[in-house]
Amino acid sequence: KKRLSFIFSIIGLLIGCFALLMAFQKERIDKRDNPAIVFAQESRVKADPNKISEEVFRLHEGTKVQVLEIYKNWKKIKLSDNSTGWIPSNDIRLLSDF
Repeated sequence: KKRLSFIFSIIGLLIGCFALLMAFQKERIDKRDNPAIVFAQESRVKADPNKISEEVFRLHEGTKVQVLEIYKNWKKIKLSDNSTGWIPSNDIRLLSDF
Protein backbone atom coordinates (compact mmCIF):
# COMPACT_ATOMS: atom_id res chain seq x y z
CA LYS A 1 0.00 0.00 0.00
CA LYS A 2 2.85 2.40 0.84
CA ARG A 3 4.63 1.50 -2.38
CA LEU A 4 1.51 2.24 -4.45
CA SER A 5 1.09 5.63 -2.74
CA PHE A 6 4.74 6.42 -3.43
CA ILE A 7 4.38 5.54 -7.13
CA PHE A 8 1.26 7.70 -7.48
CA SER A 9 3.04 10.56 -5.69
CA ILE A 10 5.95 10.37 -8.12
CA ILE A 11 3.59 10.24 -11.12
CA GLY A 12 1.66 13.24 -9.78
CA LEU A 13 4.89 15.16 -9.22
CA LEU A 14 6.05 14.43 -12.77
CA ILE A 15 2.71 15.54 -14.23
CA GLY A 16 2.84 18.72 -12.14
CA CYS A 17 6.39 19.51 -13.30
CA PHE A 18 5.40 18.89 -16.93
CA ALA A 19 2.36 21.18 -16.62
CA LEU A 20 4.50 23.91 -15.04
CA LEU A 21 7.08 23.59 -17.81
CA MET A 22 4.37 23.90 -20.47
CA ALA A 23 2.90 26.99 -18.75
CA PHE A 24 6.30 28.71 -18.71
CA GLN A 25 6.86 27.78 -22.36
CA LYS A 26 3.49 29.24 -23.37
CA GLU A 27 4.17 32.45 -21.44
CA ARG A 28 7.56 32.79 -23.13
CA ILE A 29 6.00 32.35 -26.58
CA ASP A 30 3.20 34.81 -25.77
CA LYS A 31 5.67 37.45 -24.61
CA ARG A 32 7.90 36.97 -27.63
CA ASP A 33 5.19 37.47 -30.22
CA ASN A 34 2.68 40.10 -29.14
CA PRO A 35 2.46 42.50 -32.12
CA ALA A 36 0.49 45.73 -32.07
CA ILE A 37 -0.11 48.72 -34.35
CA VAL A 38 -0.01 52.40 -33.38
CA PHE A 39 -3.50 53.86 -33.97
CA ALA A 40 -2.87 57.37 -32.66
CA GLN A 41 -1.85 59.92 -35.29
CA GLU A 42 1.25 60.64 -33.21
CA SER A 43 2.24 59.07 -29.91
CA ARG A 44 4.94 60.12 -27.46
CA VAL A 45 6.86 57.14 -26.15
CA LYS A 46 8.13 57.62 -22.60
CA ALA A 47 11.06 56.19 -20.63
CA ASP A 48 8.74 55.16 -17.76
CA PRO A 49 5.00 54.42 -17.52
CA ASN A 50 3.84 57.90 -16.45
CA LYS A 51 2.93 61.19 -18.14
CA ILE A 52 5.78 63.23 -16.64
CA SER A 53 8.49 60.79 -17.69
CA GLU A 54 11.09 61.76 -20.29
CA GLU A 55 10.02 61.34 -23.92
CA VAL A 56 12.39 58.94 -25.67
CA PHE A 57 10.89 59.07 -29.17
CA ARG A 58 7.65 59.56 -31.11
CA LEU A 59 5.71 57.09 -33.20
CA HIS A 60 3.21 57.68 -35.97
CA GLU A 61 0.03 55.92 -36.98
CA GLY A 62 0.60 52.52 -38.58
CA THR A 63 3.91 51.70 -36.88
CA LYS A 64 4.20 48.03 -35.91
CA VAL A 65 5.57 47.30 -32.42
CA GLN A 66 5.97 44.36 -30.04
CA VAL A 67 4.30 44.62 -26.63
CA LEU A 68 6.63 43.45 -23.87
CA GLU A 69 4.76 44.40 -20.69
CA ILE A 70 1.52 45.96 -19.50
CA TYR A 71 1.36 48.26 -16.47
CA LYS A 72 -1.92 49.99 -15.63
CA ASN A 73 -2.79 52.14 -18.70
CA TRP A 74 0.65 51.78 -20.29
CA LYS A 75 2.31 49.21 -22.54
CA LYS A 76 6.04 48.69 -22.82
CA ILE A 77 6.90 48.32 -26.48
CA LYS A 78 9.88 47.36 -28.60
CA LEU A 79 10.54 48.44 -32.18
CA SER A 80 12.31 46.40 -34.86
CA ASP A 81 15.52 48.36 -34.11
CA ASN A 82 15.24 47.21 -30.45
CA SER A 83 14.28 50.68 -29.15
CA THR A 84 11.99 50.36 -26.14
CA GLY A 85 9.66 52.65 -24.24
CA TRP A 86 6.24 53.04 -22.69
CA ILE A 87 3.20 54.11 -24.71
CA PRO A 88 -0.34 54.87 -23.49
CA SER A 89 -2.49 51.77 -23.98
CA ASN A 90 -5.13 53.77 -25.86
CA ASP A 91 -2.60 54.68 -28.58
CA ILE A 92 -2.06 51.11 -29.82
CA ARG A 93 -4.14 48.04 -30.65
CA LEU A 94 -2.95 44.47 -30.27
CA LEU A 95 -3.26 42.47 -33.48
CA SER A 96 -4.74 39.62 -31.45
CA ASP A 97 -7.75 41.90 -30.75
CA PHE A 98 -8.79 41.83 -34.44
